[in-house]
Amino acid sequence: MKINVVFFILFVALIYLPMPIFAIKPAIGQNAKLEKAKTYKTGDTLGILIKDISTSVNYGKEVGFGSDDFYKNTGKHAAIVRVWLVNQTDKTIKVDPAHFKAITNNGFTLSIDNYTCKTIDPFQITELEPKEEVQGLIVFALNTSDAAYRIKNILYDDQKGNRITRSYDDAVLYGLYDHAEKRGR
Repeated sequence: MKINVVFFILFVALIYLPMPIFAIKPAIGQNAKLEKAKTYKTGDTLGILIKDISTSVNYGKEVGFGSDDFYKNTGKHAAIVRVWLVNQTDKTIKVDPAHFKAITNNGFTLSIDNYTCKTIDPFQITELEPKEEVQGLIVFALNTSDAAYRIKNILYDDQKGNRITRSYDDAVLYGLYDHAEKRGR
């Protein structure tokens, strides 16, 4: 019996020992891009930071619903993003999640989906004081997983001069490696 236990332990160790070799790590030269992704892009009035969590390993805990549930209920693919805005002015700015848009690779503009309200931490309408930041989840529904319809930029524009755009590539990179780090890779 002891021999079987020893063989089992050795077998498990041999299987899991090489795992760190295949861990997700930034490619050579990607560290600078990763650091850029973790910093605010600032404009005249607002700063924005976005993080894709569509790659999440724990939707229930981080979002409140899974991508399979979203697809079953809507027939669309979910792009779930955590967004931070920071007020760069000396005035109070009212921010509203309805002012977020996603621009796809082929130029389509997407508004936020109603599923944003079903997340565990939705982006809220807020009076943002000077230098204060706010964050929350936003959901965009993509009609297809085709690359042409994937998100290229996230845009915040309240039509009152508060406008900022961030490349979605930064968010995908940040989200991917952040979740890899959470899994200990």
